[in-house]
Amino acid sequence: MPMTGLRKTEAKEGAIVRFLQSLSRTGNVGLSCRAAGLARKHVGGLLLADSDFADAYAQAMEDAQDLLYAEARRRAVTGILIGAGGQAKSNNGGRVRKYSDPLLMMLMRQSGPVATRAAAGKPEADDLGAILRSIVRDEDPSVMQYPS
Repeated sequence: MPMTGLRKTEAKEGAIVRFLQSLSRTGNVGLSCRAAGLARKHVGGLLLADSDFADAYAQAMEDAQDLLYAEARRRAVTGILIGAGGQAKSNNGGRVRKYSDPLLMMLMRQSGPVATRAAAGKPEADDLGAILRSIVRDEDPSVMQYPS
């Protein structure tokens, strides 16, 4: 039985809602298109033709970026438990907590001392070593000293 115009519109609106929900969780257009049963070309057309959709798309991408940032921060600061391999010893049933220094540095570049110094136009804004040294000196000079 063919769909009526109203049912087609409702189905299309439902697909758009599913697309935006998936996009806000994944930040991945291709996956979100597949999840909603939409063609990427259709989404591109909507971005150009529908300002409300473009706003919702931008908000979904911001939501996905917030989730990504939160996960990166969790991995950098709280760490993740991984199975211990080789000679690793732990009291967590054979698991050890692993932290991500590269994620921490990336987060520092986006916000915090690096971003603040970059916004102020300071030349050492890209020198993470200098920033880490100043943080260590500011917080507790007896913990670790690096030559200036």
